[in-house]
Amino acid sequence: MEKITTTDSNLVNLKEASRRLGISYMTLFRWIKKGKVTPIRILGLPYVPLDQVESLKREKTGARSSVG
Repeated sequence: MEKITTTDSNLVNLKEASRRLGISYMTLFRWIKKGKVTPIRILGLPYVPLDQVESLKREKTGARSSVG
């Protein structure tokens, strides 16, 4: 069985994901509860795939730039 590490699978913890998104940890936690973000659990700890973080970041930026 292959060992999964956060660097091999492009995952970040919730603190890093919230930092990259420019939101608070609690906002990210609420997004998880609402189903907007789907974390992957490794040994019980939640991680967010970087592609999902980047997608949310583009969505957030796009929503901000369309206001006018």
